[in-house]
This record gives sequence, C-alpha cells and structure tokens, in this order.
Amino acid sequence: SDWSSDVCSSDLCGEIILPDYNDEFVQAVTNYKSAESYTEYLKKRLEQENEEDKKENTWSLVLESSEVNDGDYPESLLRQQREEILQGYYDMAVLNGTTRDEVFQQFGCADEQEFIDTELEALAKDGAKDILISEAIAIKESISYTEKEYQAILKTEYENNEDLYKSKKEFEKKNKHYLQNTALMEKVKTFIDKHTKYTKSENAA
Repeated sequence: SDWSSDVCSSDLCGEIILPDYNDEFVQAVTNYKSAESYTEYLKKRLEQENEEDKKENTWSLVLESSEVNDGDYPESLLRQQREEILQGYYDMAVLNGTTRDEVFQQFGCADEQEFIDTELEALAKDGAKDILISEAIAIKESISYTEKEYQAILKTEYENNEDLYKSKKEFEKKNKHYLQNTALMEKVKTFIDKHTKYTKSENAA
C-alpha cells in the first residue's frame, strides 16, 4: 500500500483544526487588538489596492492608445533609461549576494551582454514612453507635483533601497531623474484616474 495514504488514514494526522477568528487570535498574529479593527484594516487595504489596480490599468490603456515615433525618443532620455534599468539589476545582485551575470540568468539571459544586446533597448523605450506620455499630458493639463509629494516619493523609494546607500542624500543625488519622473507620473496617473468614468462589467459578480 501507499505509505503516505496509510499515515494520513491513521491517528497521526487527525483533523485539521482551524483557529477561531477572534480577538485572541488577532492579537497573537498581528499588532491589532481586536478582530474588528483588523478586519477594518484589511478592508481599507483591499480598497486601496483595488484603487491602485484601477489606476495602473487605466494608465496601461492610455499607453496602449498612444504612440511615440522612433525619431521622437531623445537619446539622452534613452541613455538615462538604460542606465536606470541596468542599475536596478546591479542593485538586485548586491541585495541577493550574487554576481551580475547570475541575476541576468535568473531572467533568461546567459549574461549581462546578452541582456544588453537583446532586451535592454526595448525596455528603455518602454520606460521612455511612460515619461514622454506623462510629460505631454502634464503640459496639456497644467499638472505638476508639489515639493511635499516629491518628498513622499523620495521617502518611500529610499526606504525600499536604503541598504544600498549610505544616506538618503546620496540616494537622491544618484536617482534624481528617476524620482522626478516618478513624482510627475504618479500625479498624472491620479489625474487620469479622477477623470475616468468606471462602469461595472456585466460579468462582474
């Protein structure tokens, strides 16, 4: 007979016991004091994630319906995008304790050079398109970000990368263009989201 089925049919397995979802359970596994407060937190988090998903999906539709001619990509912007993309992989190697080539191998390339030869340019154009479209919309709609909004982006991005930099000041200096582009893009995405009418799908539950 199958050993695994013998074991599971014996008293060794027993019944699966699910804990009661109550204040005691919530206090044991979270920092919340009651099931009610934790449920409210989960509800708000799911609502926020849903809003973010809507915003990103709408932005994807805007990009799909927009075109940038090859000759309209500034070489300086493409160069900036190439550098940022490669730096992202370099940072990943540092965080994972691997070589750069090993990181690129995790994404299906034999080494860094193959990635540069086969994938980098398309990714750079995708990133540049995001920036060019967001800048065009920002100009047309007179959209700009505030210093407070920029600082919020800086804070979040630095917290996600602080193991790689000696200070927030160093991080900001080396990533200034990325931070500025991100701040503007987020502002544009929010503008588009607020001016988009969402309708419920007939197939939705």
